[in-house]
Amino acid sequence: MLNKLIEAFPANQSFFSLSIVKKTVLIIFSIFFVSITVITINFYYRFGYSIEFSFEGFNNLFLVYKFPIAVLALLIPMLALYATNHRSEQMNENMRLLSSQNNFTNFHKHIELFGKHLENNQYKDISCNHVSLHKKAFPRDINGTPTFSVTETFEENLALSFNKINELLHSLASNERYQLIETFIQASQMLRYVENSLSCSIERQNESWTLEQDGVSAKLFGNGDLRSLLFAAKKLASFSLHVLDFSEQKHTSIGVKDIIDIEPKNAPFDFSYENLCDKESNITPYIFPRQRQIKR
Repeated sequence: MLNKLIEAFPANQSFFSLSIVKKTVLIIFSIFFVSITVITINFYYRFGYSIEFSFEGFNNLFLVYKFPIAVLALLIPMLALYATNHRSEQMNENMRLLSSQNNFTNFHKHIELFGKHLENNQYKDISCNHVSLHKKAFPRDINGTPTFSVTETFEENLALSFNKINELLHSLASNERYQLIETFIQASQMLRYVENSLSCSIERQNESWTLEQDGVSAKLFGNGDLRSLLFAAKKLASFSLHVLDFSEQKHTSIGVKDIIDIEPKNAPFDFSYENLCDKESNITPYIFPRQRQIKR
């Protein structure tokens, strides 16, 4: 009922073009003319009809037509009430438009500042589409209103991805060659997934490094060795934290912190692309820093 009443007073229309105003005027005037016609005919047949231009004549005229005049007079307060409500709706619409304009301005300013913030990240070899990333990290809400805090979905997705990468890096401690290669491929795939989630890419020295096993393949980073993969993981983990730093609320998963603490230079020298492709070569397992600390 309230929504229908609000819809009857659209703010983008002039007062006298409103449907409810036209209908009200039509109904009031219809009642006025019908009642005045009925009263006139009835009065004429009962008492005759003559016009008397005197004080008493005009008083009698108003007395006879008191009902039609009262109905017509009712139009004044009704239109005044309509006009007040219409002005109120126009003011609300103006405030809404002003708020929407401010949100639009603030949102685009937020995107601009976000782009500048990303340019100051630690690793300059990471290129990023800041507009695409902003759309993922700071999407509009269900009403289309801009948000200025990273969504839980985006943050949870990053945390789950880095936790999975963390688990895979721990699995590189295996002594089985098949599992090492399988884990290495999965870790590379997960890092590609994180790149896509962050709308970024790490500049690679060689685009041709691809590793495949049992029909499953992945594009590798850098020189295609473990050291390059660890550098990529470290850079993406650091970059993800840099993205979250721009939010009003931020949380850091343990998996991200562990990856940032990695020292890629400690990766086994023989964990190279050539040895991964050569079935006769030996590959030294990689002991994740936390595993190394526990063993000590």
